Amino acid sequence: MNGPDIRSPLLRALVYGHVWLGAGAFAQVWLTCHLVPLHAERWPAAIAAGLATVSAYGFMRLAGMPDGIASSEHLAWVHRHRQGMRVLVVLCGAVSAALLLPLAREAWWVALLLGPAIALYIVPFGAGEQSGLRHIPFVKVFLIALVWSGVVVVFPFAAHADENSPLLVYLGLERSCFVLAITLPFDVRDMHVDDAAHRTVPQMIGGRATKVLAIVLLMLSLTIVALICMTQGLFGELVGAFAAYICTAVLVLRSDPSRSTIHYNLLLDGTLVLVPAFIALGMSLPIP
Repeated sequence: MNGPDIRSPLLRALVYGHVWLGAGAFAQVWLTCHLVPLHAERWPAAIAAGLATVSAYGFMRLAGMPDGIASSEHLAWVHRHRQGMRVLVVLCGAVSAALLLPLAREAWWVALLLGPAIALYIVPFGAGEQSGLRHIPFVKVFLIALVWSGVVVVFPFAAHADENSPLLVYLGLERSCFVLAITLPFDVRDMHVDDAAHRTVPQMIGGRATKVLAIVLLMLSLTIVALICMTQGLFGELVGAFAAYICTAVLVLRSDPSRSTIHYNLLLDGTLVLVPAFIALGMSLPIP
């Protein structure tokens, strides 16, 4: 196991404790509620999504800890802080559930769809460490994109009882494309160490073609965001979106197996926060 390339204890806690991903889920729900808009559900849904993300990913790391400590600085960090992580997982899960209860009356069907998918993804359903859905060939990145889209787009719409809105389809497609675009580079990073039986996208079409595919997905995502912004007169937000997507594209193109944890888990995962943050900054631009 190589030494950690995230030196700051605070950043390691932020990244390895999945607080950064939780912030991404929070920001993505805020973005959905701003673009639609769904003002009543904005804050409870966003906070619940963020806390649920911290809890789910933390549980996944704790479940995989015994088998991967020797090869993963991330799992080694979780092992060293396992008591605190257990408290964090339980606390975030409980608070998230409490926040979701008032919304569940309208969105129960989304929970029924997402719950089993998330559980089968993070919990092994057979003997051995590689028995979850994330270890089924060619499935992982697409499942991640669909689940994230369900959490940060479909659930807020359903909680608002607005699941018949055409914007649900457009934003669901947009967010799936975006999450898939920033997830594919992680498979590029691991293409030489992943089991060939998993048949990841880079193993099938190569690292360069995978990054081209990711850029195409980013362009499709940006196109949908641009159309929604233009039809609603959100021109400042559109400027912010363009800037954020350019930054995201640069990170995708610079991804390769030699890049550090900072590149992938801090910067690339951070685009989940970057895009909503730039769009929020765009709201203040003096554009008529």
